[in-house]
Amino acid sequence: MSASFQPTCTVIRSKESYEGKQGLTYFAGISAQSAGAKAICLHLLTFPPGGRARAHLHENHETAIYVLSGQAEMWYGEELQDYLSAVYSKTVKGAAVTVIIREIRSRPIYFVGGFGKPGAMQLTRDLTLLQAIALVGGVTQGADAEKGFVLRKDKQIPVDFFKLTQKGDLTQNIKLEPGDSIVVPVADLVYVQGEVRAPGGVKYTQDLTLVRAITQAGGLTQMAAGGRVDILRGRGEKKERIRVDVDKMMRAGDGSHDVLVKPDDIILVPQRLF
Repeated sequence: MSASFQPTCTVIRSKESYEGKQGLTYFAGISAQSAGAKAICLHLLTFPPGGRARAHLHENHETAIYVLSGQAEMWYGEELQDYLSAVYSKTVKGAAVTVIIREIRSRPIYFVGGFGKPGAMQLTRDLTLLQAIALVGGVTQGADAEKGFVLRKDKQIPVDFFKLTQKGDLTQNIKLEPGDSIVVPVADLVYVQGEVRAPGGVKYTQDLTLVRAITQAGGLTQMAAGGRVDILRGRGEKKERIRVDVDKMMRAGDGSHDVLVKPDDIILVPQRLF
């Protein structure tokens, strides 16, 4: 016998058992792990009286049920809408069966970045992108909505979430598939604090100026000291303080005195003194 001889048959003895994802105990049979099978998964399984398997998806092989004893019933299809009953040696008429599906874990989609509730969710029914983002709290204010995308296997599908949610552009409203990752990058921010009507973060863009940032924060209040606005710039404890006269900029009206801001700038608008 040649030393390079490779056996073409495998003997499987079903003495060993394992716990399957369906919540049942299987006796070892034919599978990719035990015999190198590429399209067959065949195991011996004894259901306890009233036992039920968890709903699951077979992505790489087909399913066959061979009943040795008793009765087996199966619901299948994308919505578990199809029904099959297999009975050993007799036919059961008018059987009343109740199936309780606790949770489906085989069709996940993932939300990453600037969503209200990022994380994984199960695709239990057909969903469009617009329907799905409504379920996760929408796109947050600090998200870079124009630069979103959907990762589908090795393909990246660009999505402009601003056009989808604010402009009603339904060409962006793709149908989601199991395994999709929906990504919205988190944008850089500029922070406006003090005497503005809506203090908080403002999305940074390359053409964002001081006056535009204050305008996006609702504008100055009646108590604002526009002539003594400070920009704090830099990271850590050592920040550069830049004093700016916003009142003068607004009086000029032509933008000639306006200044560009940078990511993570903090704009402080103090209260005027009496």
